[in-house]
Amino acid sequence: MHQTSVLIVGATGFCGQGTLRTLSGDSAYSVIAHVRPESSNRASLESTCSELNAEFLACSFNEISEHIHRIQPSVICSFIGTTKKKMKQLNQTYDDIDYGINQTLIDAAQHLDSNPLFIYVSSMGIEWAKWSAYLMARQKVEQALSSSELPHLILRPGLLSGPTRTESRPLEHYSSILSGTMGKIAQSLGWQTKADEWMPLNASQIGATVQKSIEDWVRNDKPMISDTLLVHEIHAQIRNL
Repeated sequence: MHQTSVLIVGATGFCGQGTLRTLSGDSAYSVIAHVRPESSNRASLESTCSELNAEFLACSFNEISEHIHRIQPSVICSFIGTTKKKMKQLNQTYDDIDYGINQTLIDAAQHLDSNPLFIYVSSMGIEWAKWSAYLMARQKVEQALSSSELPHLILRPGLLSGPTRTESRPLEHYSSILSGTMGKIAQSLGWQTKADEWMPLNASQIGATVQKSIEDWVRNDKPMISDTLLVHEIHAQIRNL
């Protein structure tokens, strides 16, 4: 059986871990998980890849284009994102990391023998980008994908939370509790779209959404797509799985 090769960039993060575990559990996929050599999560990811029978790739972002050309993945999933704390440590900005690295991946993908599907996790609230450096960087990635010749899918989730979140983010944790409560109230009143905007998504739900999107793309003979799934559309798709 021909396997679909999937490169996961940002594999140590919340969404990356959810997607890695979901796809590695399906024999239809050959999964490659990327990590920076100096990452504190390198050993953990290498162990996870061994456990899941996924390929482990440790290289710098200066070298990743060469590895993408070598691997020739059918799908590239980018979960690249940073926090203010990490940016301070690296002396970099959202523009350097959230946008710059994704632009490198997009450029590399456009030079492959056949165009891969590029799946990018952005964020809800992109319409407020001019007031947020975080959202502005993600908007620039979306624009870069729209201007490319790559088939692509953009996911715009809301809050991401769950037991597999390894980073300590207390504000996000309490926000997800409050938001989840508001979502349940909205759902009880029949306001499903509003409920979906408030309800947090967990890692396995992101993984399931990515898996379904790849399956549809492969089943339809790898069409040139340019789609964006909003947060309520992600929830609706999950309910239909």
